[in-house]
Amino acid sequence: MQLKVSIEKIFVIFALFFGILYAVITPPFQSVDEANHFLRSYAVTQGQIISTKKGDAVGSVLPESLLELVQKFKYLEKDISKQTSFNEIKNSFSIKNKTEIFTTYPNTALYSPIAYTAQSIGIICGKLLHASPMLMFYLARLFNLILYCILGYYAIKSTPFLKLAVFLILLSPMNISLGASCSTDVTLIGVSLLLFAKILKYTFKDKSLSIKNYILLSILLFILAMTKHNFYFIPLLFLIPKEKFGTKYLLKISAIILPAIVGCIVWSRLISGLYVPLNSDADMYKQVDFIIHNPLKYIWILISSTFVKAFRLFITSIGVLGWQDTKLDNLTYMIYPLLAGLSLIYSGAKDYILKNYQKHIIILTAIAAYIMITTYLYLAWTKVGGNIIEGLNGKYYTPLLLPLFAVIASSINTRQPDKKIYNTVYLFIALILASGALSLLTRFYDIFPYMNYKI
Repeated sequence: MQLKVSIEKIFVIFALFFGILYAVITPPFQSVDEANHFLRSYAVTQGQIISTKKGDAVGSVLPESLLELVQKFKYLEKDISKQTSFNEIKNSFSIKNKTEIFTTYPNTALYSPIAYTAQSIGIICGKLLHASPMLMFYLARLFNLILYCILGYYAIKSTPFLKLAVFLILLSPMNISLGASCSTDVTLIGVSLLLFAKILKYTFKDKSLSIKNYILLSILLFILAMTKHNFYFIPLLFLIPKEKFGTKYLLKISAIILPAIVGCIVWSRLISGLYVPLNSDADMYKQVDFIIHNPLKYIWILISSTFVKAFRLFITSIGVLGWQDTKLDNLTYMIYPLLAGLSLIYSGAKDYILKNYQKHIIILTAIAAYIMITTYLYLAWTKVGGNIIEGLNGKYYTPLLLPLFAVIASSINTRQPDKKIYNTVYLFIALILASGALSLLTRFYDIFPYMNYKI
């Protein structure tokens, strides 16, 4: 008798196997901003919910050994000529906690502790086991990966169609590498996919929404708002037909949305004095003033940056690993879009067609979200008045992929996926993720020391 394993279970198997592999291969702190995410997570476990500002520095009082660990592997950042070894990583487990010092992490200091729940639980487990700081770091990675698996499992299970598309988004090399790190993108991507999957489910379900449905939508929106102030999913609630809410429609919609808005306002007030420019040329307040006084010029900057950075946005949505310095093989960047196209054709969407007004809501929401995210990068990272927006990265726009895929799938002739299609996708995803692991190995380690040869 042949066992039938659901696609969400296959996802968990793939995510755990390759996630752990990526977590082991990727040296400590070699995912973008991972060091600062780990420091912030550790501060949360010590009850430092709101960070401290000393002059122009923002951070917390933490064990000096944490900073020692971060500094030990800093030479690897953005320098592809530098490599490490598993022995160096192994020896770092001997570093013990020392006296506490004020440690800075300016960009992650603004994040709510909700975004660090999984990482903090891992660190707390390490503390209970009297583990070394390095072991706590790997426990933070592991618990973040477990959260990613849970969110991904229910996102795939909940969506009425596009299951293959959700599977592909979750298992891109970029997202698996994030899932195996201390990044808050785990929460952002996982919760965003789960929220939209639930919206689709409630849109097409026969029954009216229950109190549990309202609570779940509200919690997911609240987590997104508290993670990275992501309010752009709110309009997508209006995809759910009004009759599914029964009576008091506006009251119920307001009750779902209000906790996210209130929570974000309260948190913003609590951290209002912690902002510091993230580089010497950037200044958020001066940049806002520039946009206000030059709106037409900024529109041109936004459009031109999109075209100039289009290829970067494309490849970073699939995977440029490490500190954005480890590209995948070129075949991956060609095969992955083909798999995405296959997932849309075999999405099973013909029984779940979105109406025109629903498609318009998604498209307008995606455009508004793109402008919001890109403008934030202009405010936070780009030189005041700069002509090209810096810091554009495909991972920031990953939550928009599934809503846009839903529009496409509802606009084309689709088919039901069969066993051959599933197996084809599984095979290519396994090969792509294995290739990504090899890219990390050759980037960070001399895996052919006696042959003086690198792939």
